[in-house]
Amino acid sequence: GMFAARAPSGGLRAILSRVRPRAGDGGTHPIILAAKGARKMQRDSLMRRNDIREDQEPGEAARGFCRRCGSTHRLERSQRAESEAKGLVERIRAAGRLDFDAAVPDPRFAVERMYEQGGGKMLGVLLAASPSGVPCGEGDGDDVVVIKAFSGQLYGEWTVQGWAPPLCGLTHDHPHYEKEHARIKARVDAAGEIKLAVEELEREIKVRTKRWDDDIKAAASRLREERERRRATRAALRDAGDAAAEVVEEELAEESRRGKRELARLREGRSADVGDIEAALVTARREMKELRDEHRSMSHVLLGQIFDSYRLPNFREDGGFGHRHSEGRVAEAADDFSGGMSGATLQEAFVSDEHQEISNAVANLPCGCGDCCAPKLLAEASRRGLVPLSIAEVWMGVPTTKEGYRQEGSFYGACRGRCRPILGHMLCGADKLRLIDPSADAIELC
Repeated sequence: GMFAARAPSGGLRAILSRVRPRAGDGGTHPIILAAKGARKMQRDSLMRRNDIREDQEPGEAARGFCRRCGSTHRLERSQRAESEAKGLVERIRAAGRLDFDAAVPDPRFAVERMYEQGGGKMLGVLLAASPSGVPCGEGDGDDVVVIKAFSGQLYGEWTVQGWAPPLCGLTHDHPHYEKEHARIKARVDAAGEIKLAVEELEREIKVRTKRWDDDIKAAASRLREERERRRATRAALRDAGDAAAEVVEEELAEESRRGKRELARLREGRSADVGDIEAALVTARREMKELRDEHRSMSHVLLGQIFDSYRLPNFREDGGFGHRHSEGRVAEAADDFSGGMSGATLQEAFVSDEHQEISNAVANLPCGCGDCCAPKLLAEASRRGLVPLSIAEVWMGVPTTKEGYRQEGSFYGACRGRCRPILGHMLCGADKLRLIDPSADAIELC
């Protein structure tokens, strides 16, 4: 090339010598690995920001691929939906609380909570109408109904008056959840107590072992000195040719045997003194592991039951549209914690890849799937027999950088990881029920 390669010099060589792996290290230097990790985090963060920026476009407000019909369904963000979302924020500020529909305010839902560290929330509104165009009695004169939702829990509560309910039937206040959680907690607490006992046993073993080892070390050192003295005595006797050498040799041999017996007794004493505690330690560790395995297994089962209790309706006749409960009745199965709510399960609705074929493969469901605003809003509209017209999600409260930057007052699309894989199913059938062409600008007039 134009410039000859030059070896680094001076301070640069010194820096590189610290970060470059030495010959024979057989691996990459930790500093280089850390730098690579930091660069990967920066790339991932940039990609998330770019994704969020793209999804802020009105046409990307909510969309997803439906495996059943093989189509991608969309719900756009309209100017009116944005206006309703801003109005919701202003109403919360004016009321000073998020539970403004309740007659008695709950201090947990005070607006100040949204401006504490980590207190910001995504809020969503959905504009909906009856499919036949007949006034549904819930609008403001133009037959448009506004449904509102918050993402996840609202400071520890899933259900708050006036807001769309969760899709999950097995929430933290369900009797089965409370019972299983108590059982899991009992095992966690028991394992914690045993862990303290294990630590105490380990300390006691360490103290006793050190005491015995010190005694054994001192005895061994003394016996080595005596052995050297005996060797010197034997050498002197051989040189002198003393007739009594045989008697002295027997005395020296007996002294050697006494020293070995003394050392053996000390080692046996250590084994006896420490052995019982070591056996107790083995038992305690086994019990702690069994309790941990139990609570992990129970937690895994409970998490599976929670996921199985989600019900995701859509806008098809056979998808739960217009029905709060499946076939109009509450489920009676002992292992069904959905409360008989209408709709598909998360596994049935989840599509991680738009090109995924219909299969019986179990999807790796992300935590929080189905808990965001868009799924709650669509489910509530479907069960009330309303057709979604447009949607808007706005951030309120302190900004967050978790899973991408969120700033107060900005509008965002439904998240790609937890929402988009199920929104295709949930939006299925809505296009056919709309009184207007979903691709037309007339949606602004609703």
